[in-house]
Amino acid sequence: MTRLCDELLQGAIDLHQHAAPSVFERVTDDIGLALESRQRGMRAVLLKAHEHDTTGRAALVRRQVPGIETFGGIVLNHSVGGLNPQAVDGCIKLGGRMVWMPTLSARHHIGFFGGSHFGASMRARADAVERKTTEHKTLTGLSVLDAHGALLPGVREILELITAADICLSTGHLSLPEIRVLVKEARSIGVRKILITHPDLALSGMSLEDQQALAADGAILEKDTRESRRRTSGRWSRKIQQGSWESTRGFEEVTRRRTPHRWQGRIAGSA
Repeated sequence: MTRLCDELLQGAIDLHQHAAPSVFERVTDDIGLALESRQRGMRAVLLKAHEHDTTGRAALVRRQVPGIETFGGIVLNHSVGGLNPQAVDGCIKLGGRMVWMPTLSARHHIGFFGGSHFGASMRARADAVERKTTEHKTLTGLSVLDAHGALLPGVREILELITAADICLSTGHLSLPEIRVLVKEARSIGVRKILITHPDLALSGMSLEDQQALAADGAILEKDTRESRRRTSGRWSRKIQQGSWESTRGFEEVTRRRTPHRWQGRIAGSA
């Protein structure tokens, strides 16, 4: 008997997957991720790493695992120079499909978790790396806004690069005020594909009304079932944008599988 979650995965594109190598423990590596995704009938996966550009890793996976598309992108943390237009340009030239704003290096993330980690449950390897790289402790968190709440010139340059390449912008682990400004500016510059990262996590601090407002501004909401089900009680609910639906009940079943840790719904054309 075919389950709803299996049907939803057919031809789907996962836009947010973490695999090894990583400073955090992961349940599988890039090859394992691509193999299982292909087995589930998915069209593509997009590799995300807090530590570096994943376009090179994606190119190797494509050679080793035919029958599924694998893409990469870049997260603008300190490890790639922060809000670095040159790093974004290089990623795009190598085939990158997503640019994430800062995550572990975001000022908001560091303030929320007390460091560049995710709390006690995911600290071990990151702490070991931090002890070996003392200069990391002197770095301050990144924000996309200046002291007056305006978008930084370097971020505007990054948005222009994203627009020219017609790839996807993701909001990373920014604060809600930063995300609001970023989305509006990105849309005004011409970015067509904007993904709101983790809108249901406590880190993001978004109400359903906040999410609706961002969707109205043209953004797509990345829904993590483990969090969104707390608000929907397993019922059908409107998730991403007008005319696009997903079943939290179906995705809960997928989430319980051992790998990957989170499957996302079909977001046409974004990868």
